[in-house]
Amino acid sequence: MVIAMILAIDTWEDVRLFGYKEFFKEPLELFLIILSFIIIIILFMKKIIKD
Repeated sequence: MVIAMILAIDTWEDVRLFGYKEFFKEPLELFLIILSFIIIIILFMKKIIKD
């Protein structure tokens, strides 16, 4: 929930400061953040299962 709120604030600030052109770059950033988050979760789960 915290990550979603941070992304919402970041998106709002980008649109306000740079216009809607910057808004269309947000999905790429969001995808990379979610992908990184999933990879970290998988690595932690593997460590927990191993121990």
